Amino acid sequence: MKHLTFYFRYALRNIQRGGRWTALAVLCIAAGVATVVALRSLGLAIGDSLVNNVRVDNKGDIRLVKDSQDGPPFAQQAFESDQIFFSEEELQALDAYVAERGGVMTAFSSGGGVQLTGISQGVFGLALPINVYVIDPATYPP
Repeated sequence: MKHLTFYFRYALRNIQRGGRWTALAVLCIAAGVATVVALRSLGLAIGDSLVNNVRVDNKGDIRLVKDSQDGPPFAQQAFESDQIFFSEEELQALDAYVAERGGVMTAFSSGGGVQLTGISQGVFGLALPINVYVIDPATYPP
């Protein structure tokens, strides 16, 4: 017990005499703790955005998109009347494949375009993107 009182008196005397060094030490400790907390928060935020946002954008865990050999998808959707979709047989085969493995499959179609607002005072309005999701309410959301 005798040594404990010595330790406290010695520490108090050093704090009183060398206040600048004590303030610097406290500031460094606070900055270190703040850095650790900030990096932990950043790591959690990045992890959440990688897992949750992709799942929301995909409308599920995995998204399959039919590819075409004739060019980029935007050119086909913009300039051709026939859009690229999975056939009924392909959808049934995919559904059977997923059901064999205990999963749930939902098929939906999406499309996009550009809407121009009305012409006012001789100038064109703003171009606004449009996204359309066509779903079957009996199966979506799963």
